[in-house]
Amino acid sequence: MTIYFDIRHLFSMYGIKVDKYHYFGAAVEQLNEEIKKVFPSYAVSYIWDQATGDCNLQLKVDAVKMLSRGTIVEDDYVLVEADIRKFLTWHFGQSDYFDSHVLTRIDYKQDCYVPDSKDRKLLFHC
Repeated sequence: MTIYFDIRHLFSMYGIKVDKYHYFGAAVEQLNEEIKKVFPSYAVSYIWDQATGDCNLQLKVDAVKMLSRGTIVEDDYVLVEADIRKFLTWHFGQSDYFDSHVLTRIDYKQDCYVPDSKDRKLLFHC
């Protein structure tokens, strides 16, 4: 959970004026474009308000891209945590939000290109 001020600050760090958007999702898309320029392994998936006035910030963290390798092992947790804390500190001046985060899922994939259409058909049963 993040405070409303921190969310507004996050947008302002990248020069995004949230109030000019009729659709908040468009502002989040613009935010992601700007974040990717500095932190390519991160994306803001969703931001929503709580009745308390606090906000939830859902981040997607691409550990494969972050570590520049397809094999992720348990010992990498320290590296991933340190990088996430660096991201949080850069944007919010502290990394305390990490301590109250909720991991919702882990996706494991590595993108690849299969140039031959016959090979793609074989692999994906199309």
